Amino acid sequence: MGLLLGSKRADEIINIVGSKQKVLEKEMRIDAKPERLHLMIHARPITTEKGVQGIAIALNQFTKIRRLVNRYSSNETNYTVEDILGVSKPIRQLHEKIKSIASSNSTVLIRGESGTGKELVARAIHNYGAWSQGPFVAINCSAIPESLLESELFGYEDGAFTGARKGGKMGKFELADKGTLFLDEIGDMAQFLQVKLLRVLQERRIERIGGLYPIPVDVRVIAATNRDLEKMIAQGEFREDLYYRINVIPINIAPLRERKEDIDVLCRYFIDEYNQQLNKDVKYMTEGFGKKLCEYSWPGNVRELQNAIEYAMNLAAGDFLDVEQLPVGIREVEDEDTVSFNLEVLERRAIRRCLQQYGTTVEGKQKAAEELGIGIATLYRKMKRYGIKDVEA
Repeated sequence: MGLLLGSKRADEIINIVGSKQKVLEKEMRIDAKPERLHLMIHARPITTEKGVQGIAIALNQFTKIRRLVNRYSSNETNYTVEDILGVSKPIRQLHEKIKSIASSNSTVLIRGESGTGKELVARAIHNYGAWSQGPFVAINCSAIPESLLESELFGYEDGAFTGARKGGKMGKFELADKGTLFLDEIGDMAQFLQVKLLRVLQERRIERIGGLYPIPVDVRVIAATNRDLEKMIAQGEFREDLYYRINVIPINIAPLRERKEDIDVLCRYFIDEYNQQLNKDVKYMTEGFGKKLCEYSWPGNVRELQNAIEYAMNLAAGDFLDVEQLPVGIREVEDEDTVSFNLEVLERRAIRRCLQQYGTTVEGKQKAAEELGIGIATLYRKMKRYGIKDVEA
């Protein structure tokens, strides 16, 4: 046993008898030329009335472990190209592009405003092509603290740092092996991680934190962002070499205000969905309801439209949706043909729309202030002046 597994691992297995451990689970790597095996060892004492009579040892390749993890932990919906709803020319072109690039292993960069459905497009690419038999693993680079994102992406070995889980942990790259890794909001990734990501994309190998050996990964990477990466490159915030590496196949999703002919299709889908969820029987929208939807600029795009329909469906008492059931921000929007040129009205509207897009959290207000070109203190002062306490989606 010592010759096969190494003296240190053999001692650990033998010690489970004396220490009364029930089971031992450890990762290990064995040089079995011409390749290096990555295994999970599972050892359990065999006990009878006379005590421990032996030790049962099972070895499983880590590729099998990854497949099992993905099979039983995945709750993804198998979105397809047909789930990207719309009749507009941009949506028809998007369908065709997804079909043409789905089976490639080249990296994709999806660009689009918040709420346009970037992850939906990524899942459709994954499910349409050759990668559909593998896992789809998503991670939001802006939602995870910088100090944790590295270990989430690349994993870590046992004892790699204080607080590390005993036995180590697989990262998202390993979990996505033979499948797709979706890196959402890649523009928010710290520069030291940008360097590591570039190396992985070039070498197709990752190294866990505290690890001694590189681990090969066969992953198709799809990245997404709503940020201006070209501007970030000019300001030294995003690496130019990584930009060219992820922008092999660019996909741009048009905002909803540029494809308003899709609003009716989306509304009918959402109405059917919420009829089932809310036990309603809404059959149509009034002309005024549809007119207000078309007059609005939809800074939150499809996500905001869905929220607006859900709001209206909750208020619906009959079999139709009318203007009074719309959120106030959409209901009170002015027709572009009769837009006011009063500066205070325009400023108030700009602040509301920015807050609708970025949210009213502290971080959201900071982004809104940056977009408006004012300081955060000025934003708070103007919100107080115009009586803007919160913004309905």
